[in-house]
Amino acid sequence: MVHKLKRAFPDGIDHRVGFPPARQGHRMIGSGLFIVNAPYGLHDELARLSKCFARLTKKD
Repeated sequence: MVHKLKRAFPDGIDHRVGFPPARQGHRMIGSGLFIVNAPYGLHDELARLSKCFARLTKKD
């Protein structure tokens, strides 16, 4: 589906984040958005959010 969206909207933003499972056996390990006609500044905000998720997923 994402490939078709990218072909139809080449200027669209495909943004994904990954995270560890909430509990053993939980299979949801990420989420994604495909944004068409994004507002000004969204690229910067998505980069900031990606950094936040990266800090949350680091294992100490």
